[in-house]
Amino acid sequence: MDLDATVITSASRKEGTAATFKGTFGFHPLGDWFVNTGESLTMELRPGNAGANTMEDHLRVPAACLEQIPRSSQGPSR
Repeated sequence: MDLDATVITSASRKEGTAATFKGTFGFHPLGDWFVNTGESLTMELRPGNAGANTMEDHLRVPAACLEQIPRSSQGPSR
């Protein structure tokens, strides 16, 4: 999985936006993709002032990503 965040600016004050570390206004979504296929499984829209290394987000988003994978693809049970 590839976990990545990026700043998305907003032209006006929308619900969930905040001032960003770059001096703009918008969102700082965190997404999770499968590396080998490029498929996006999870995207969490966060305010612009959300931390890039917020551990709580880095645990929640991959957990939601793993929920998208069918049980049959996860290998043998332990």
